[in-house]
Amino acid sequence: MGTGPLACLSMAQQFRVPQFDLTSAPAAEDIRLRPPRLTIPAALLPICTTEHYERLLHSYGSSFPDSVRVFARDFSNPPDVIAYPRHAQDILALLDWCHDAGASVIPFGGGTSVVGGVEPPRDSPAVVTVDMQRMNRVLEIDPVSQTALIQAGTCGPELERQLQPSGLTLRFFCAVYYNRGIERA
Repeated sequence: MGTGPLACLSMAQQFRVPQFDLTSAPAAEDIRLRPPRLTIPAALLPICTTEHYERLLHSYGSSFPDSVRVFARDFSNPPDVIAYPRHAQDILALLDWCHDAGASVIPFGGGTSVVGGVEPPRDSPAVVTVDMQRMNRVLEIDPVSQTALIQAGTCGPELERQLQPSGLTLRFFCAVYYNRGIERA
């Protein structure tokens, strides 16, 4: 089913909703965010951003209540910094900085959380969301035990492509197969 006005009317009729207001999706430029509460250290500038759109994108997961808040334009608690680590060393540097700064750390796979797992805690003095999308490789394969060491940002189709030369497969396809982040599986 689509998401346009006709689809909304059809759903309203199906659920016997007599009246509703159709609300357009918010545009990023129409949303105001509080300023970031952290300054990114020079050493982490290549992998971190405080860019407006990225902070919006990482504010919520994929639950119905998350969608309601997006359409209500409620971005009152965005993450302060979004990090895109490439290596384990980047993760260590990020965690050291967050510890020193007293910042909460939120792992972000594909943004598929429906339980508030990517939402910043309201009582945290600062929040760094760590988006795993750049850590998307199969690092090693053990043909004897048929196991693989896989980085957390690898999505299903990419994982299958990387496993194929070894003759291995994931063998199951979870609901987030096409989204980033196997840690959500």
